[in-house]
Amino acid sequence: MLRSYFMNLQQLDKELIIYNDVFKEKKIIFLGENGHGVFEIQKLKLKMVEYLHEQFGFNKIVFEGGMGEIAIANHNKHQLSTKSFLMDSLPEVWHTKELLELFKIIQNRELTAFGIDIQYQNHSLHNYIFPILDKYNHGLANDFSDAEKTVDTITARTFMRKKMLSTKKRLDLIYGRVYAFLTDMKQEVMLNHVIDEATYMFMLRAIENRMNLLELCLMNFNMYSYYRDKYMFEHLSNKWPEEKFIIWAHNYHIRKNNSLSQGWLNEKSLGEFYSERYNNSYHLGIYMKEGSAANNKGKPYNIKSHSKNSLENHLFSTNNHDIICESFKNKDPHKWYNHEQTEREAGVDKRKLIPSQQYDGVIGIRHVTPAKDIYA
Repeated sequence: MLRSYFMNLQQLDKELIIYNDVFKEKKIIFLGENGHGVFEIQKLKLKMVEYLHEQFGFNKIVFEGGMGEIAIANHNKHQLSTKSFLMDSLPEVWHTKELLELFKIIQNRELTAFGIDIQYQNHSLHNYIFPILDKYNHGLANDFSDAEKTVDTITARTFMRKKMLSTKKRLDLIYGRVYAFLTDMKQEVMLNHVIDEATYMFMLRAIENRMNLLELCLMNFNMYSYYRDKYMFEHLSNKWPEEKFIIWAHNYHIRKNNSLSQGWLNEKSLGEFYSERYNNSYHLGIYMKEGSAANNKGKPYNIKSHSKNSLENHLFSTNNHDIICESFKNKDPHKWYNHEQTEREAGVDKRKLIPSQQYDGVIGIRHVTPAKDIYA
């Protein structure tokens, strides 16, 4: 199965021809995935990044990852090992051999990584800012360290609302002091620590994001998800007006009309916020039909079977290829993708949607396996 898959990857350029016209004219490609921990999806997206970069000049990759963490890591990418560059940039679910290959490409080509997410993801922001603070204000540095540990604990346990209620005022005060200090000392810190203007502003925005995250952790999960994506949209919009860039995120985040779907989490998401205001994007979902994947903690699970009237079954009904590329530009009402289908979110949870209402096209992978952990 894997040999057949890699043979198909070698032919992927030919399959992607159906999207070439929009790749030429669109500024932003929303590149989805139906699960984060999937080897074949990560490998496919890696090849697509190379294709979009080499053929159409896309030179920026935007992850649903921490804004400050990725900005700092990208600033230092030529001084870091590829493994450190990846681990400092992204949360653990993407610490895989496939993403390691992608980050090596980012290091060695004219590619830049960015983050737009508000979530706490790792210790790299703390590890960068702590010694800067400690040089000037040891007490503030220790308070910052304590605040980061508290936020990590709270968010890692699916938003301990009562804990956040009792500690939010103190955390707000600490992050406010850190923000004020870094703002006041900007020129000196930039000079002494060789930080460029853009990276420094991302770092300041990351501290603002911590305070915004504290607010979100007081909400129920649906509202948390809504505002998380709203912040991601705000971080993305009006940036790099002359550049072409790729968004690497879950299908949920890239959908154009997620609020019209039926199922768990049908709040507005990043792609919907974006497509309401701009018409320069192309939204490409990626689905898996069978096999197994890894969840956000790296634990393997099996993809569930699909109903007869499902996106996954329709996608693979026309031929026996391992990789299927489908465009939804045909508005013929007889086309399956212009009617309501079920789909498996992450290969598990059922959702109802009209595919062409949510995406401009999809890519299907017939059989998948768990992503290969970087530590394995």
